[in-house]
Amino acid sequence: MEYIVPVLPVVRATAKWALAIGATTLAITGALLYTFQNSIIYPASMPAGSRTNVPNPSDFDFPSSCWEEIVLDTPDKEKIRAYVILQEKAPEKRNTVLLFHANAGNVGHRLPIAKVFWGRMGCNVVMLSYRGYGLSTGTPSEKGIKIDAQVMLDYVLQHPVLSKTPLIAYGQSIGGAVAIHTVATYEKKFRGLVIENTFKSIPSLIPSVMPIAAPFSLLCHQIWDSEKCIAKIENVPMLFLAGARDELIPPENFRGLYDAATKCPKRTWKVFGGGTHNDTCLQAGYFQAIVDWLDCEREKEEIRGLQSSVYFGELATKRQKHQEAIFGQGVAFIPVIPLHQQHSISAMDSSVATQSLPNGPPPSQTPAPRNKRRGPRRNKPANEQNGDAQEQQPAGGEQPQQQRRPPRQRQPKENAGENAIEDVEVNGEAASTKPKRPRNRNRRAKGVQAAAAEGEAPAEGSAAPPVQQQAQQPRPRQPMPGRRQHVFSGQLSGEAGAPTNGPRSLQPMAPAFVPSQVEFGQRARPHTHNRSVPAMSNEAKVELTESTDLMTRLHEGLKRECHECMFCLDNIRLSQQTWSCTGSCWAVFHLKCITKWAKSSLEMKEGTTEAKENWRCPGCQQTYGRAEVPKQYKCWCGKVENPVVDRFLTPHSCGEICGRGRSDGCPHACTLPCHAGPCPPCTAMGPVQTCFCGKHTKQVRCVDTDYEKGYGCGERCGELMACGEHECERDCHEGLCGSCTAVSEEMCYCGKEVKGVACGERLDDRTSRKDGEEWCGKWECQNACERAFDCGVHKCQKACHPLDEEVAKCPQSPEVVDSCPCGQTKLEDLEDAPRTRCTDPIPTCRKQCNALLECGHTCEARCHHGEHPVCKKSIELPCRCGSSMTETNCQEIAEGFEPRCERTCHALRSCGKHECSQKCCAGAPKAEKRIAARKGMGRAAARLARDYEDVEAEHVCTLTCGKQLQCGNHTCQLLCHPSYCPSCLEASFEELVCHCGRTRIMPPLPCGYKLPPCPHPCKRRKACGHPSVPHNCHPDEEKCPRCPYLTEKRCLCQKKMVKNVPCWKEEASCGEICGKLLKCGGHRCRKLCHAGECETECTQVCGKPRKTCGHPCGEQCHSPFACPEDEKHRCKARVVTTCACGTVRQEVVCGASTKTETTGKKELPCTEKCDKLQRNKRMAEALGVDGDKTSEVALSVYTDDILEYYRTNKLWATSIENSLKTFVAGDKKMLSFKPMKRAQRGFVHAMAEAYGMTSQSQDPDPFRNVVVTRTSNTIVPLTTLAQAATSRTNSGAATPSGLQQMQTKTTSKAYNAFYLEAVRIGTEQAELARVLEPALGPSPLKFSIKWVTDEDVLLEPLPSSLSVIEVEVALASIKPSLKRVVASTGIAMFAELCWIGRDGKVSYRESTKVAGASGAGAWGKKLTPATTSIANAFSMLNLAGPPEQRASASSWRKPVEVPEVKPVANEPVLDDWQAMIDPEELISPEEEREFLDRLD
Repeated sequence: MEYIVPVLPVVRATAKWALAIGATTLAITGALLYTFQNSIIYPASMPAGSRTNVPNPSDFDFPSSCWEEIVLDTPDKEKIRAYVILQEKAPEKRNTVLLFHANAGNVGHRLPIAKVFWGRMGCNVVMLSYRGYGLSTGTPSEKGIKIDAQVMLDYVLQHPVLSKTPLIAYGQSIGGAVAIHTVATYEKKFRGLVIENTFKSIPSLIPSVMPIAAPFSLLCHQIWDSEKCIAKIENVPMLFLAGARDELIPPENFRGLYDAATKCPKRTWKVFGGGTHNDTCLQAGYFQAIVDWLDCEREKEEIRGLQSSVYFGELATKRQKHQEAIFGQGVAFIPVIPLHQQHSISAMDSSVATQSLPNGPPPSQTPAPRNKRRGPRRNKPANEQNGDAQEQQPAGGEQPQQQRRPPRQRQPKENAGENAIEDVEVNGEAASTKPKRPRNRNRRAKGVQAAAAEGEAPAEGSAAPPVQQQAQQPRPRQPMPGRRQHVFSGQLSGEAGAPTNGPRSLQPMAPAFVPSQVEFGQRARPHTHNRSVPAMSNEAKVELTESTDLMTRLHEGLKRECHECMFCLDNIRLSQQTWSCTGSCWAVFHLKCITKWAKSSLEMKEGTTEAKENWRCPGCQQTYGRAEVPKQYKCWCGKVENPVVDRFLTPHSCGEICGRGRSDGCPHACTLPCHAGPCPPCTAMGPVQTCFCGKHTKQVRCVDTDYEKGYGCGERCGELMACGEHECERDCHEGLCGSCTAVSEEMCYCGKEVKGVACGERLDDRTSRKDGEEWCGKWECQNACERAFDCGVHKCQKACHPLDEEVAKCPQSPEVVDSCPCGQTKLEDLEDAPRTRCTDPIPTCRKQCNALLECGHTCEARCHHGEHPVCKKSIELPCRCGSSMTETNCQEIAEGFEPRCERTCHALRSCGKHECSQKCCAGAPKAEKRIAARKGMGRAAARLARDYEDVEAEHVCTLTCGKQLQCGNHTCQLLCHPSYCPSCLEASFEELVCHCGRTRIMPPLPCGYKLPPCPHPCKRRKACGHPSVPHNCHPDEEKCPRCPYLTEKRCLCQKKMVKNVPCWKEEASCGEICGKLLKCGGHRCRKLCHAGECETECTQVCGKPRKTCGHPCGEQCHSPFACPEDEKHRCKARVVTTCACGTVRQEVVCGASTKTETTGKKELPCTEKCDKLQRNKRMAEALGVDGDKTSEVALSVYTDDILEYYRTNKLWATSIENSLKTFVAGDKKMLSFKPMKRAQRGFVHAMAEAYGMTSQSQDPDPFRNVVVTRTSNTIVPLTTLAQAATSRTNSGAATPSGLQQMQTKTTSKAYNAFYLEAVRIGTEQAELARVLEPALGPSPLKFSIKWVTDEDVLLEPLPSSLSVIEVEVALASIKPSLKRVVASTGIAMFAELCWIGRDGKVSYRESTKVAGASGAGAWGKKLTPATTSIANAFSMLNLAGPPEQRASASSWRKPVEVPEVKPVANEPVLDDWQAMIDPEELISPEEEREFLDRLD
């Protein structure tokens, strides 16, 4: 004990301070909430611009003549605004909706809702803008908004049109509270009340919206006690629209309003499963529910009006209180219903008609018992009904009493649909579903009419039971034996006000799904009365329990195998493995289903970087970790894996004691057998609890024991407070007593003020003395002391502090100040006369001050009084990003200067898409370190690291996303984010209708929603009058199919009637040349049949003969002027000029003009060819040989190779010859042939040389072709190929002449390399060397590989010590093996020996002729019938046949020398085909451009 006593003061002091801080925090929080609660409850400025930008009805296509904006003056001199929107036709006959908006936004944001009320429901709409909202003045408050609503109602009641209409109040959120208060105050003025997501009161909402402020709910002065107001409403029908997912107002809070309206018998509650606080009005069926409710209330009004006229007669015109008095006395009247009103009664719900009377239906309407014989009912005509009524009426006018079984009611099953709607109509205090319509209404009407005609009063005690009692006693239905019971989730009912004789339709209205609450025993429809029902077993006759106990429902549902898995929607069998959620729903799933759900939730989706560590229960959204993924099938208590199926035990149970602990702190384990669902409350006795003050103890049952808060006895605490003077006055409480709150009057330290100070807020006790007085100060007053020093001149300027009896010395006294201001020099060394008073100035020395400044430098000024001057020393400071240094001074730094550089930051922002792009970014160094830390990671790891790293504040992306949303109409307005953009929140309140009007979708609709394809036929009519092609209805932007009917139309040139023209084709052409005379008068239109004018300007060639040369004029038409023939317009016609002997021929331009003669008359000089021909002619004459000039010239043009190829391919060669002749006769400069093979290209090259043209090959195989170009020497030979071939054959068959005998013989040829022709396409040099290694490797020679063309390769031996003859012998020995390798591998077409000259070019090959042979020389191999066997004309072109034929065919090449090639052993293989084209086969850019121009 002696060790504890010294510690008590420390503990008390600590507790004192902790309680003081806590109390201060709570007080500040409460004060802030009390002061700013209006700003929290009424956020009139959210979203931004709501106070200034207020949409008007014109923005939503309201006609300007139907609406007006009014300004109302309130009694407290505020101006509020409102929109009044009237119907265009008969507004006085429509309902008027008073729309009260929610607490955010303005009245213009609710215009889409008003558009539905106005356009779809045909109501007048009055919209109020509260004070402080939109353009209304003032500040919002509960009192002010109530005044605004009253002012608007006064305006409506005084309006000439609106005052005649029924009023319906509609409110959302806080607008619902305004609507409830208005209706409760002026109940007789309203005919309906519609509220959405409203609260009971704001204090009741604080614990759920702001749990931290729950202790301060008593400080809320904005009450809005809607629960109290709605309890006053008695006769106004109410419609409650609730969102099941309201995150702001809990649905149970809203339900409290419904439960509080006990005096109103006409209540309807509808729940929208997917609705949140702000989008409930966007849910499917929202406005349809209001329409149905309005129709139902209108139907009830009609019934009440009919009953009033029938039951009361003349009393219907009296006051309502007289009617209530009559009803209160139990008086019932016999109705007299005319025949024309019987159908209306039968079409209405008899339950509604019955409930309109407080004491039930009249006794005459009590249903009689049904006959035992049951058969199909039929509806009789009106005349038969009347006859039956007369026949059934007994003598004396008495109507027999009939009793009828109350109608059965269908209990709706709770559905799991997100947008499911719960429709419960309450007529009385107890809520029940709508009863089924009574059967055989015609019989009931006949009985009513008969009783009415007789005029008798009903017998006492014969009244039928009320509808409420009927609703509480539904007749249970037994399940059929041997049949699975599927619960029907919809409700079959007729539309409001429609007859029930027709087929019933399915309404998509089902209650919201509550997990693990399954309703059993309901079938889709009952069996007919005349159907024989088989006997049921005893087990089938047992009714399933309707207990609200979740455990019981789960057990019975699983035992009956009727419980559905929420994932696969299939029933759970006894033999299937299950898993149960341990959260709030306790839903049961298939084990495989929940495992699949969990794994799919944990998988990282493509395109996102979010790491999934948790997964949620599909029922209650309970969060589970990755390690909690279900893997094993266990019983309910988790003790046994894979429990055995036992029908005598609870399904999926182990049969042992549960033993699970409870979550409410109960120390006892569950004693029930292993069971599903939560454990029931513990029934054992709890432990003995001691109260907080320790004075009393108690023991109650465990379920009543508060383990969390403990037990307080309620007596006075009495504990000594930390101050040691007072005792705690609070009731028995938990924890420390806190700071002492006892208040006493205390004086401050300086003695100027006295105030009440709480004991726990006092400071240290300090004694003060002044002028003989003494007091104990306990707090600081924060005032200046102002006590005079001993000098009597200066006063103390310190804050409130304890005082001493002795007066303090003056700080300026000579006794105190003994040095200069800088403190470096004594005053006695500076002054001649010493200071005698405190008011004497203090002298300064002339030394530097050297006082340390805030910047770290010393003051450079001389000794001085007062503040130090600003430092102006220069220093170097780094810029914000640290990349450069800037010279500045301390003065600029003190003024706020911050050095910046021009370096742009390229770091990515937090979104990972945008760069910073800020100059001299302060976060650049941190960003560089952050990026460097991610280097070396994989892509996935880097993405994951980027998501979890801390991004510096400078690089948090604040840009707007701006991506196009899925709707295609709007862009994302969120801040830049890495994941997908959310769906567009805009909605359309316009109805979507197709062209035919049979497919339509009612609003509201999501933005971008498109009308689905209409399955009905299109109704558009063709303008032509023909029947339309059958097709479905389509949007307007899509055209109908074109009319396929054939018609007769006049052609464009108006010359002929064209038949069989499709109707859709607007223009028809006859296909003939127009031929109309042009404006020039010399030419006719060359266009095909066309519409409109012909050529406005003649662009044809003139064609008139020139005067100078007679050639046609080649200039553009210049009519009516003469042809120009000056030097600038010489004749461009081409003429042929020859030499004197006629051997040399050349095609030249005429060039004639008025000053120049044509060049066609000039002779060309003879050449050596002419001399040779003349010499040969003379020698032929001397030797007696025929030396015909024409034959000799003709034969000298075509080589033997050309003629031999012509003999084997006459048709094709003739076509080439004709093409060349046509080309020479025309004006084109270039002629491009179609792609062809190598042999054919060689023939074209040779023919081009014979015609005096140049030729080139272009494009890679298989698109390689030949282009020939005209030259000045281009001319058509005198003889054709056929004539030359015939002459050459005849001359070859003749006896050798002396000239032929003098020809030299060919000699044997030498070879020094190999030539590979037609190497396989795509073969690389390394691959070629590898393939040829078996043939070339054993040889002493080493070869280099050179590409001659794009397909041919040259194998040249490298220099060695072997002689030329030894090299030739080595090549001959390699040749057989090389040919075998080439033939077996197919790496090339064939291999042969060749000779390479000193210039590096191939002089000849084995397949070429010996030097001195006639014709093309080295470009082709001579083909003779003796050496080549050709099967047909295409065998050579297709390179078919044996290798000998392929070798012959491949020898047709362009008659040019093989260019010099360079080694490419170390060059890379090019994929570009242009890099592999032969240099001589390339054309210049100018030639290519000219060639393309000619082709165009």
